[in-house]
Amino acid sequence: MEATPSYLHGGRGLISGVKEILGRPRIVMILRDPVDRLWSAYTFQRSMMHLPGIETFDAYVAACSDQRRQGLLERRNIQASGYLKGLAIGFYAEYVGDWLDSFADDVRIVFFDELASQPDGLLANLCRWLGIDVAPVGAFDYTARNPTIHPRSMAMARAVYAVKDRFGAAVARSPRLRSTLRAAYLKLNKGSIDESLRPSTRAHLVDLYRESNLAVADMLAARGYELTPWLARA
Repeated sequence: MEATPSYLHGGRGLISGVKEILGRPRIVMILRDPVDRLWSAYTFQRSMMHLPGIETFDAYVAACSDQRRQGLLERRNIQASGYLKGLAIGFYAEYVGDWLDSFADDVRIVFFDELASQPDGLLANLCRWLGIDVAPVGAFDYTARNPTIHPRSMAMARAVYAVKDRFGAAVARSPRLRSTLRAAYLKLNKGSIDESLRPSTRAHLVDLYRESNLAVADMLAARGYELTPWLARA
């Protein structure tokens, strides 16, 4: 198995390459409400110090929208848009259909909602679809791994990431040292995000994604999928 989320929005050239090299792989796509996915992308990129000069979610949405308007987020350029492609990725109708057309029944769409609420049931169904043993699923630990850590001090976070860029490879060779340093950093600088998704911004994004969501709902319903709530109400 191999997992690379950016394959999903890589365009028809990437899809053709996967088909040419791998023949008939089984492909699993996880779709999340694009508004919630965008907020998650923002908080992650913010915590990683990837958004200099962008202080709020509204400013992030505006910057992403500006790149999209300039045509920098066309399929052939989407990887070049850096950390401002979060908005574009949520227009699932622009690329999900290409995967379904190319791989048909070898593609399975699942929804983040179900993954979050019933991970064991979802994985069991995927195992059955893949024709592999379902038994181990019940023993899995479904605790979230690597949650986004919001820094208490952005200045300290920037300094730590600068050191990490320089010495990260050396530290990675010593898991115990890496674990000790991470624990020390979290004790000193773990905080919480002092911002929330404003209702007016959510409403704007829901409107922005509505046409795309309707198209995805139609293509999935035609293939017999039971729609998740955020698609069913599109």
